[in-house]
Parts: sequence; structure tokens; C-alpha cells
Amino acid sequence: MKTLDLFKTLVEIPSPFPQEAAISKFLAEYLKKLGFSVKLVPTDKTRNSIIATYGKADKYLGFYGHMDTVPADSDIKNPYKITMKGKQAWGLGTEDMKGGIAAILQTGEYAVKNKFPVKIIFGVDEENISKGAHDLVSSGLLKDVAFLVAAESGQVKDVTKPFSAVFGRKGRILFELTVFGKKAHAAEGKKGINAIEKMAELLCLIKQIPLPKHALLGETDVVFHTISGITDSFSIPDRTVAQFSLLTTPKTKSTDFVKKVQAVAKKNKIDIEIKPVKRDTPYGESYEMPLSHWFVKILQKEILAKNNVTPIYTPSVADENVFANRLNIPVLALGPIGNGGHTRNEWVNVDSVLFVEEIYKQILTLFVTSKKK
Repeated sequence: MKTLDLFKTLVEIPSPFPQEAAISKFLAEYLKKLGFSVKLVPTDKTRNSIIATYGKADKYLGFYGHMDTVPADSDIKNPYKITMKGKQAWGLGTEDMKGGIAAILQTGEYAVKNKFPVKIIFGVDEENISKGAHDLVSSGLLKDVAFLVAAESGQVKDVTKPFSAVFGRKGRILFELTVFGKKAHAAEGKKGINAIEKMAELLCLIKQIPLPKHALLGETDVVFHTISGITDSFSIPDRTVAQFSLLTTPKTKSTDFVKKVQAVAKKNKIDIEIKPVKRDTPYGESYEMPLSHWFVKILQKEILAKNNVTPIYTPSVADENVFANRLNIPVLALGPIGNGGHTRNEWVNVDSVLFVEEIYKQILTLFVTSKKK
């Protein structure tokens, strides 16, 4: 199947998390027909990630793509139909990330024709809490992957380039902060402690806490999401809860941040409790590409420099955070140029999809034919 026909087919298969069953079946069957040995890694009864292996090697280059998209906006009649505007293909999943998946599949066919060993990995739940990525790592079937290329485009700013490359991502931890006050009749407010007012005071103080700055990933950042305080009748609220994300860099430890918040609260006589919001998977820690790695050096010279592409470092968290930290391997996000991910204005440049396919083939050839120095 030609690349753009394959791309169109992938977009037309609805796969909003957690409904990845149809696309998972399609991809598994496609890879088997190419000659890959395919293993399914379940996340639950209807959701399977995929590990497809071709050839034998002590260490493999892996290509990764996530199968799920965000849910479609309810007022769009057919979100899974591509609309062409010049070289831009518009539609749900075009940029994030079915253009990249099509390029990976064509690279798999190239590997078979040239008898190059490779692993192709597809995961579920990336747009949620990365259950698929964690299950893939926990399976133990990726221990022989030495380097991973993910088809994620990242938050690329220069859409005139032939492709995007991401060399690092911030981590993200979601915290719940509770401020305790003292209930009182609102007409006698000075007898109580207004938890909402104390929360507002503390949130402003948190934004003033000095946090480490990373040369490439920038500052550790705090992003407030929700705040709620409820009281009965005409009373002073005695409890307020807020949730916020801590976007970390490799220089930031969440435990150190918590201690700083506790110290600020104590200094200002604000009674608090702070803890990570519980979820089924660990939060993604930050990562950055090890620039001294032998294959990273090759890619910088043979792929990035020759195509005049400068890698970016992005605040967005993705499955790459899971693989880089849990497998302890270099993870390069390299994908087609596009924009509008997670919105109704999502698009990808089809010429970039085709270009990325060729870049993937070059990367695979370099990995197989180069010797580790």
C-alpha cells in the first residue's frame, strides 16, 4: 500500500482512547503480513499494545507510535475524514500521530526487503496516562531495545522545516493542595480563618518560589488547574482544595519542591496538606537526550545537520518520558511537520510524512551498519 493511502486508512479508523481495538487489530495484521513476529501486550480485555520484531539482533533500534487519539469534538460530522488544503491534511489524528505511524509501517517494509533487524512498537493510552507505555516496559519485551525513535511531532514552531526533532521533555506531576481554615459566622469573620483567602495568598507565594532553570528545558513551572472551596449557609469556609501541575526538568526533584511549599506555608502561618494526585500509573519524569551517546552523534551529523533541523526541548509530556526513564535508553522524537494537535484544527504536511519515511529508513540503515564507538 502506498504511504498516503495507508495514512488515509489509518485516519479513517477511529481510535480515541480507550477505543483502540480496531486500529490495534489492523496494525497487528499488517505487520504480520510484512513478515514480523507480533506479540500483543494487553492493557485490559479490549486494549492491546503491539511489539513487532523482524530479524535477530543483540540490540535493536525501535520505532514507536501511539495508536490513540484524543476524543473527537461532538459537533464535527466526520472527524475521521481527511480534508486537503494544499499540502496540509486536516483531520483528527493526522499529526498526532497517524502520519508518523504510516511512515513507521513503510520503514518496516523497508527493513524486511533489506533484511535489517528492527522492532516496531505501538501503544495505547498515550493521550490519557500512558498505561500502554508502562505495560510495554513491564512486559520485559523491550529490554533488547538500545535506541528508540518515536513518531511524535512535538510542539514544533518552525513549520517550514522538513521534520521535527525533540531531544528532551519536561516531566509532569499533578498535586493536590488543601488549605485548612477555621469556620465562623460570616458576620463575625474575624473569629475564623477564611480558607479561600489563605489559598489565594499561598498560590501567589508558590509562584514566587525560586525553582531551578535548565539550560535547554527552561524553568521548572507550576500550572494551576482547579480551585474549590465550599461553605454552608452564611459562613467562613474552613477548607479549600486546588490542583496544579509541576512541570519538572532534570534539575528538579518533586520532593524538594514539596518541602519548599511546606516551608512557605509554615512561614506565613497557613495550615496545609500537599500530596500527588493518585492515578494508576506513575507520573512521567523529565528526560533529555544524552548528547555524548555514539548514535546521537551520528544522527546529529548525518540526519539533523544535513537537513538543517535543530532539535527542540518541549514542556509537553509524552510516552517518551516513560521509555527514556524506565528503559534508561536514548529516545528521539522525530515526526512529520504539523500543528493543531488535540484541536479541531489538526493538520499534517503530507510531504513531510513522505520525507520522514525516508529519514526513518536512513536512521535504520545507519543503526544497522554503524559500529558503536
